[in-house]
Amino acid sequence: MLALQRDVDTPEGTRTARFRSVHLLRDRTPEAILHTAEHLTPEYVFQPQFLSHANTAKGLDSVQLVVADADLPAYTRRYEKILDRKPTNNSFR
Repeated sequence: MLALQRDVDTPEGTRTARFRSVHLLRDRTPEAILHTAEHLTPEYVFQPQFLSHANTAKGLDSVQLVVADADLPAYTRRYEKILDRKPTNNSFR
């Protein structure tokens, strides 16, 4: 686990935003480099001036991985553990 911090501007002046981050071992997710972040001071991060983007995105709704049929069970098990939820499987043929 990594303890991280950075200064951010707030209406009350500069404050220190604090985070905890965990990086998953690279050999556990060969398809991507994954890490998590926990905002310990969300009031400094989720300020109105930081919540918009030029492309108007509001959040991440889903992630799609395309894998060979033979690899699907292993990927499914792995991401069920990582995300702590059941996946949906949409196949296009």
